[in-house]
Amino acid sequence: MRTNRGYKQLYSYIIKEVLVSFAIAFLFFFVIYFVNYILLMAEKILSKHVPIMDVLELLICYLPQIIALSFPFSALVGSLMAIGRFSSDNEILAFRASGISIFRLFLPVLVLSFVFSFVSFLFNDYFLPIGFIRSSMIYRTLFSRNPGLELEPYSAKTYEDKVIITGNIDDNRIDDVIIIDKTIENKKRLITAKSAVLLENKGQEGVISLELTEVFSHETDLKSGEDYDYAFAEKMVYNILIQNIIGPQAIKPTAREMTSLDVWYSIQDKRKVISERRKTHREKINKELYELSMEIRLAEEKIQNSPHSLSQSERIIEKKMDEIEKERSKDISDQSLRIYLLEFHKKFSHPFSCIFFIIFAFPVGLYARRSGKMMGFGIGVIMSGIYWGMLFVSYRTGYRVDIPPAFVIWLPNIIVLGAGLILFLLRVKR
Repeated sequence: MRTNRGYKQLYSYIIKEVLVSFAIAFLFFFVIYFVNYILLMAEKILSKHVPIMDVLELLICYLPQIIALSFPFSALVGSLMAIGRFSSDNEILAFRASGISIFRLFLPVLVLSFVFSFVSFLFNDYFLPIGFIRSSMIYRTLFSRNPGLELEPYSAKTYEDKVIITGNIDDNRIDDVIIIDKTIENKKRLITAKSAVLLENKGQEGVISLELTEVFSHETDLKSGEDYDYAFAEKMVYNILIQNIIGPQAIKPTAREMTSLDVWYSIQDKRKVISERRKTHREKINKELYELSMEIRLAEEKIQNSPHSLSQSERIIEKKMDEIEKERSKDISDQSLRIYLLEFHKKFSHPFSCIFFIIFAFPVGLYARRSGKMMGFGIGVIMSGIYWGMLFVSYRTGYRVDIPPAFVIWLPNIIVLGAGLILFLLRVKR
């Protein structure tokens, strides 16, 4: 009979082998994601001569996302490599001959899958939002120093209801600036300036200021088309919302960059808003139905007194009924709620896919005969690509089709789990 100490040594041996293989796989996926981010950054940031320390800080802020993405796939590939090595070296056969069951061998690997899932969830749900907040702060500071990050020289760009035309850009100085916008009174305004300096507005959060020099301003009344005002100024401060230039996604975190708890609170708020909108919509329809019933009564009295008015009354009532039917058929929904639900379930499905991956990897690794590690690595990479494709398709389907978000997002994990359990049962019966 095997002692507890013997099982501890066995578990320690298996865990050590899986962790070594996991580290190799993690390094592989980490480098792929890291290089991909550097290539994306090179196009937008590195080419703008941003200080290297700021670039490094942005890279550090992106690390939680890279780690969160790498963990599940590393768990899959690492466990396939380790179990494949055991099987190809006939160690699984030796363990079985010693009276150790498959389930005993699987237990330490399963425990590791929960550890991997927890670490992946921690990085995805805690460190990733922190990294996003820090990176957005860094990027805003970089933009105030170097407008060329978003404003291209000698170009015209539309930001919300503004058009900004720029000349040469040197550091934070912009030459020959033209701004076309609307005033509070809805007048069309044209502003020209010989130069502008981009300043970070510390008094107003989320606002940057353009300090314009040698300014000419021209306002036209859009209603009359004739009245206009113009003015000259030595200097003028023009405020712009940062999100109008950088984009709201770079300032305010999306559901993907929020914690699961914050996403859940946002979902509840959105549900309340939709509930209120639907309630208002029902009340509006009921009011119109009541008004329609009153019109029908009046029409009946009118027809009794004047029978020739029947056709006219019918047309009015039919038109009103069509309007009510159109109003009733309106879909009162919020597409952003569906996105938040998809992201909420994704925050759990992707980290905890480590468990499903390892349930799949263990029986697959047992079938290895030669080159167990290499075979496990190859199968793991292929399976990672298939899973990523399934996740992408399921997300797009969940966004466009009215299917429960929880089912759509967890479907790839369910498929992996089903395949793993079938293979497990087939291996146990052998």
